[in-house]
Amino acid sequence: MQTQNNYHRQAAAERRQGWKPEKNLRFLLQKVLKQSDVGSLGRIVLPKKEAETHLPELEARDGISIAMEDIGTSRVWNMRYRFWPNNKSRMYLLENTGDFVRTNGLQEGDFIVIYSDVKCGKYMIRGVKVRQPAGPKAESKKAGKSRRNSHANCPAAANNGSGSSSTTMITQTRTVK
Repeated sequence: MQTQNNYHRQAAAERRQGWKPEKNLRFLLQKVLKQSDVGSLGRIVLPKKEAETHLPELEARDGISIAMEDIGTSRVWNMRYRFWPNNKSRMYLLENTGDFVRTNGLQEGDFIVIYSDVKCGKYMIRGVKVRQPAGPKAESKKAGKSRRNSHANCPAAANNGSGSSSTTMITQTRTVK
């Protein structure tokens, strides 16, 4: 129920900001960004299950180049989708993401959403900013974990390239029991 409420709250916020769901877009995955994803290395570690399910199968660890169109600006970002072997498994990465992260002002706790356009087969990406509510810094660490997990399974609505920035600001509050 909580996830459903978060989804409806997020969808309402996006409608107010002019976001329109695009029927041709299929949600693939979303990733809450960690400090390592927004750091100077310019790479984002992707969730393994979603990467293996929704992105192209990779034969070689060098991976493939993927053009990701920014939903808000229509700018195309050339990223490299690859993997690292890890304990008889794999870690999936998007590389060359530094300019995308900086341009969209993404920080730890914000997230990216990746879609595919079912009509033309291209990949679409969107950065979503999560504004932290004002409050004491003492609970920021605990609140950060709660905030990260509260939207991790909630797919974000797509945008039909309204010409605005591809980031959306979402405010979430924390209920204290």
